[in-house]
Amino acid sequence: MVCLAVLLFFTFFRRSFKVLSYNSRLRELIQVVLSFIAFLDIVASVILTQGTFLSNFIRVMLIALFIRSLRESIKRIVLVVYDSKEIMLLLVAYILLFAWIGTRLFRGTQQGEAYFSSLSESVWNMLILLTTANFPDIMLPSYHSHKAYGLFFIIYLVIGLFFMLNLILATYYSNYKNRVEGSISNFIENREKYIIQKFNEYDSQKTGYLTTSQCKLLLKEFLKIDKNKRSKLINLDKLTDTFDTKCNGKIR
Repeated sequence: MVCLAVLLFFTFFRRSFKVLSYNSRLRELIQVVLSFIAFLDIVASVILTQGTFLSNFIRVMLIALFIRSLRESIKRIVLVVYDSKEIMLLLVAYILLFAWIGTRLFRGTQQGEAYFSSLSESVWNMLILLTTANFPDIMLPSYHSHKAYGLFFIIYLVIGLFFMLNLILATYYSNYKNRVEGSISNFIENREKYIIQKFNEYDSQKTGYLTTSQCKLLLKEFLKIDKNKRSKLINLDKLTDTFDTKCNGKIR
């Protein structure tokens, strides 16, 4: 309960000096609703003397809503997975192909009854085999009847484990790198355009510089500080003096 109260305090504390966007207000509302549900879940667990259930899942969502970098990382990972959907479909098709072959190849045998009784059972066992968790146990019944059956599993592992999985890793790394580089370049480009646009808006007389008061208003807009509220947390005078390198009241 103390942790929930601390998170809510910092969530509402931003309202004292920042102007919240629509997404920020929506995220704030979701945090309040989830915190209230978690609070009720904790109270119910104390009254009924049993463990919590919903709170364990809500904690993860609250942390993700509270930490911006975590939300961006999750979003980037989801986009990378979407970018790599073709190679994932190739892997699924590869597993399905060998599962179907195994179902047909070992039908009516001890191997088929144990691991390839149906297509769904075959897919599940071949997926586990790709991690080598059930190897060589899955191969031993057929290998005991004829050693040539071992080639089926060896070929599957050589192509899947040493080629397909490495290809997936390389694809994910390449897509993740492209996403990161693209987000950085877009951020720099959008930031430069935004700064130039806002500078020209405050430099209404086209003098090529901003006065100290204009620079303070510009910084408030950059930092999303509510102009109607005075905040002692950010020293705008010190920031303005930093930009005024020639100490003449003209910030270029």
